[in-house]
Amino acid sequence: MEVVYKKLGIKIVAEEATADVMIIQKICSILENLPDEIRSKIAKAIIKPDFYFAADLYKEGKITLGKFSEILGLSLHDSAKLLDAVGIKVDLGPSTKEELEKEIRIAKEI
Repeated sequence: MEVVYKKLGIKIVAEEATADVMIIQKICSILENLPDEIRSKIAKAIIKPDFYFAADLYKEGKITLGKFSEILGLSLHDSAKLLDAVGIKVDLGPSTKEELEKEIRIAKEI
């Protein structure tokens, strides 16, 4: 199997589509379709060793999306897309009115 991402200058060659290869393809596909400016920022962030450290901290719930964004120098939106692309669920806050009310009650107790 061989896949080429011209805008990224990447060619992926693999004997089979393993889980790792599929993740790499998903990331490349997302990056390939982003505007040049955003793609450049994200590519630089991925190269940083801080990316892996910050991604692990976020995944473990030890830092917020805001702190992750700050570490990598990306916007919240770009950070959320990047985490999603590498298979890390992004928590963007309460999804129901009940969850929001619960968070407000907890915040008032603090």
